[in-house]
Amino acid sequence: MYRLFLAGLCCCIAWPGFAVSVPARPGIPGAVAQPKVRIAPPAPTARIVLPPLSSAEQAMKSLEDSPEKGVFQTGLFRDMPETVGILSGASSVGAWSVQPDGSRRWTLALESPSALGIRIEFGQLALPTGGEVWIFGDQSAPEGPLTQIPPGEASLWSATADGTTIVISCSLPADAPVESVQLRIDRIIHQYLLPGSLAAKAAGTCNIDENCEPAWDSTASGVGGLGVVGISGSLFCTCTLINDADPCGDTPFVLTANHCVGGQTGSHGASSLEFYWNYETNACNGVAPSPATVPRTTGGADYLAGSGGTGFTGGGSDYTLLRLRSEPPASLTRVGWNTNPQPVGTQVTCIHHPRGDYRRISHGELTDTDNPFSSLYHEVTWAQGTTEPGSSGSPLMLTATQQIIGQLWGGGASCSFPFDPDYYGRFDKSYTTAQSILTAVTTASLASVSATANESAGSVLVQVNLTTNAPPGGYSLLATLAAGTAYPGLDYTGGAIAFSIAAGSDSGSFSIPLINDTHTEPAETLTATISATAGCPAISSSAHTFTLTIADDDTDTDGDGISDADENSGFLGYVTNPLEADSDFDGINDAYEQSGTYGYNTNPNEADTDGDGTDDYTEIYFGTDPLVPNVNAVPSIQVPWLRELPCP
Repeated sequence: MYRLFLAGLCCCIAWPGFAVSVPARPGIPGAVAQPKVRIAPPAPTARIVLPPLSSAEQAMKSLEDSPEKGVFQTGLFRDMPETVGILSGASSVGAWSVQPDGSRRWTLALESPSALGIRIEFGQLALPTGGEVWIFGDQSAPEGPLTQIPPGEASLWSATADGTTIVISCSLPADAPVESVQLRIDRIIHQYLLPGSLAAKAAGTCNIDENCEPAWDSTASGVGGLGVVGISGSLFCTCTLINDADPCGDTPFVLTANHCVGGQTGSHGASSLEFYWNYETNACNGVAPSPATVPRTTGGADYLAGSGGTGFTGGGSDYTLLRLRSEPPASLTRVGWNTNPQPVGTQVTCIHHPRGDYRRISHGELTDTDNPFSSLYHEVTWAQGTTEPGSSGSPLMLTATQQIIGQLWGGGASCSFPFDPDYYGRFDKSYTTAQSILTAVTTASLASVSATANESAGSVLVQVNLTTNAPPGGYSLLATLAAGTAYPGLDYTGGAIAFSIAAGSDSGSFSIPLINDTHTEPAETLTATISATAGCPAISSSAHTFTLTIADDDTDTDGDGISDADENSGFLGYVTNPLEADSDFDGINDAYEQSGTYGYNTNPNEADTDGDGTDDYTEIYFGTDPLVPNVNAVPSIQVPWLRELPCP
C-alpha cells in the first residue's frame, strides 16, 4: 500500500464545538448549458511549427503514472523557439492585414506535433480600446475576447484549445493605435492527454459509471474536472460546486484539495484554472462525449481559503475553497455539506473523475485501520468502486443525505488494491477557516441613514450597499416613503419607489423626488424604509430607514416670513413690497396682517384697513375691530393678550 503525501503548510484551528448542515441547492431545471458552437478561425498570416517532443520531454510524460492522486499530469511546458508576438505594434512573425472595414488583424497558427490540445501563456497582453484576442481549436469553442493580463498577475493562461494546431487572432478597430499593442507568447502547454481522451489511460474497469445510479444525478452535476497549471505542465483534479448558507446568494464556490490548488498565482494557482462540467456518459455504461465539447468555465478563480497538510504528516486538512470568476452553467447543483463529526461505520459515497475520465461513483464506509491523523482526515474503505489519480479533491459525501463531509487527499485504493483505504480531509475541520465565507448572508444596508437637502434640489439620491455582489438575476427592492413633517404631494412625491441592484454589482440606489414651492417654511422631514420584494437580500436591522430633512431655500429679503416670490405674486392675498417687512408702516408685519396672527386679516398695504382714522395697530392694541369703522378707539376694553403688542 502507498500513500500520497505533500508537505503541509497550514494548521487547522480547533473545532468550535457546534455543527452546521447546509442542504444542496439544485440547478435550474431545463437550464442545461450547451457547448458553444465552434466558429471557423480566420486564415492565418503566419505559422510556427515546434519540433516534435524530445526524448527528455517524452520521458517526463511518465509522471502521469505517479501514485499521487492529485497530480495526474496531462501536458508539458514547451518554450517558444523565438520571441513570438507583437511589441509596440510591430509583429515578430507574420504581418497585420487590413480588413474591408478598415480594421486590422494579426493571425498566427501555432503547431505542436502530436498535441491533443494547447494552452498559451501570454507574458504580455495589453490592447487599445476595442482590441481583442481570440483563440481557436479544432472542436472546442473559441475563447475570447482576451484583452489584458489580470491586475497583479504576471501572466495569463488561455483555456485549452484542442488540436495539434491552434490559431491566435488579434484584431483592432480601424481607429485603434497599432503601436500601443503589446502581445507576447512566452510558452505553451502541449496537452498529450485531454480528460478521458486516450483509451489506454482511461480509468480502471472496477470504477462504476455514475450514470448507472440516477438517485445521484442531481448531486453529481455539481462535480467537475479541474485543469491546473503545475510545475512542469498541466494537471487534472476533481472539484465540487458547493452551496453556502446564504438563502439569497448564488456565489459559485468550489471545493477541492489544497495539493491541487494551493494559492492564487504561480504553480497550482487559481488564476490559471479551467473547469469541465457534465463530462458523463449518455446512458448507464454508455458513450462519453469528447471532452472538448462539454461545458467549461474558463477565466480562472479566486483563492479564498485553504489549508495544506497531508494524511501522512498532518499539519492541515488539505482543502481549498475557490470562487469562480465566470458563472458556471445554471443547471448545476450546488452540493450541500455537513460539519457534524462522523463515526466509524458511516456509509459514504464519492463522485469523481479518475484519470480525468468521465464521472464515476464509489461507495464505502468510514474505517479506522491505519489513520494517524484521524482528527484531520477521514479514512475510507471502498465496497464498490475506487479512486485513482485525477480523483483528488473529489467530495466525500454521506450516502444518506448526499452532503459533503470531506475532500480527497490520497491513499492506496485502486482496482488492483480495492481494500487499501483512502483519506479525505475532514470538512468539519476545513470549515473552521471557511466558515466566515460560507455563512456570510447577503445584506442590504443604507450607505447613510440621514441627509439634508434643499427643496430646490429636485431629488435626493440614496445609495444602498450589499455585502456581496448581486447574483445573475440581480435583486429587486422597494423604498417606502412616509411623511414626518413634510407632506406628500406638497413637499415630495409620496408612495413606494421600486429599484434594483444589477447582477454583479454591490450597490444600487433610489431617488426621492422633491417638490419645490415658493413658500417660506421651516425644515420638514420624511423617511424612506427599504425592503426586499422577494425576501432577498436580507435587510440591515440598523441601516434600513433613511431620514431626509428638506430645507427651505426660498429668498425672503425683508425677513417678514413671506418669500419674495410670494410677495410679488400676492400668494397670501396681497402683492406686497419684498424689500419692506411692513409695507404699510402700520407697525404690523405683512405676514401677520395677511394670516390674521392677531385675530384679524388686515390689508398689509393700508395702515387703516377700515378707514375710520385709527390705524390697524392701534385698533388691535385697544381691542376694537380694525375691519369695522369705529368713531374712536376705546382704551378701556383692551384684552390681556393684546398687551404683547408694542405701544404705538
